[in-house]
Amino acid sequence: MKRIHISTLAIILGVVLASTIALATGISVKILYNKAIDDWTQQTKIISLILSENTAQQMTTAYLALDGIVERVKSGGAKDDAALHAMFANEATFQMMSDKASSSPQIDVATIVASNGDVINFTRAWPTPTINLAERDYFKAHRDNPKLDVLVSDPV
Repeated sequence: MKRIHISTLAIILGVVLASTIALATGISVKILYNKAIDDWTQQTKIISLILSENTAQQMTTAYLALDGIVERVKSGGAKDDAALHAMFANEATFQMMSDKASSSPQIDVATIVASNGDVINFTRAWPTPTINLAERDYFKAHRDNPKLDVLVSDPV
């Protein structure tokens, strides 16, 4: 039987030790990688939940402001476009709508519209310019389905 030299034994042990270190390093990297992915996945879920709750609160604030305008128009009891125009095409209505809309920065514009699409009053300017919304998708959707409550339309 041949004797193994100490230098050969040292080389073999060095290779085994280096292989063990490389394998352990690879396993550690894989474990740490998977843990990082799990941590980021959990953080993403938490951030998504926070954003959805914030969005719900922001939308509730906007709906409250808009509901106040809707209630004012409904309480006016207008039976036709002429009555609606007579009741709400005035600066006092513009101011009331502007005050309610300004309480919610999510509201770009609030508008009272006649059944033919003519804008009666809105929050962008007084006096209200002549504008007709009859061709807009959101107007058509509400005209065609009076029970429709909220519609998220294409951007204008």
